[in-house]
Amino acid sequence: MKATFSPEERVALLDRLFDWMAQGGYLRQFARDNDLSVTTLYRWATDEAFAERYARARESQAHALAEQALEIADGIDELTLTARELAEIEADKMEPDKAREFLARYTAAEVQRDRLRTDARKWYTGKVYRKVFGDAVDVTTGGEKLVAAVIALPLEELPSAPRADG
Repeated sequence: MKATFSPEERVALLDRLFDWMAQGGYLRQFARDNDLSVTTLYRWATDEAFAERYARARESQAHALAEQALEIADGIDELTLTARELAEIEADKMEPDKAREFLARYTAAEVQRDRLRTDARKWYTGKVYRKVFGDAVDVTTGGEKLVAAVIALPLEELPSAPRADG
């Protein structure tokens, strides 16, 4: 892991990171693939000079992950297609009854795996870009903050709590 980076190297790395994220990639994965510190990358990306680009990259990332979730649900993502193809190759080597049983078990496992993959993407997009993908919908305030009202009651009107001694 390189200890210091010139300003030009930092900008180039952040450009690559933001492009990577906009395609659905994760900061941790980028750091691992490029032998960089996650902490350093995050500090650079959230620096005032890059914060707006980082925020846009996170929004683009959320959209890319939402699209990935749809591809997974539709069974057209690369992992699903490759795994299904490999399972069918293995099934072709088996007796017909064993092949049917194997494919039935594989299909059940595939459904569970894909549910986990889509749920993880839904959760992550809801956290990263709550305004678009979050579960909570504000239909009463138009996004404005609610003002808390304080009601003061005279002491004699407050309900009395039961006493411990009876």
